[in-house]
Amino acid sequence: MTTNTGAPLAAIVLAAGRGTRMTSDLHKVLHPVAGRPMLLHLLASLGELAPARVVVVTGALSE
Repeated sequence: MTTNTGAPLAAIVLAAGRGTRMTSDLHKVLHPVAGRPMLLHLLASLGELAPARVVVVTGALSE
């Protein structure tokens, strides 16, 4: 399905998961994959789409 409304593309990244099942205090998206945090891989992929705005939703007490 391809629909172009003319509105700018926006992206929402849900990054609120804790890494407790990964036996770590680190948030899931901060765990390294191929030497970089998972979140950076995702943001690099989003860069190819060139969204006008990217919102990263984090959990409570995130910095």
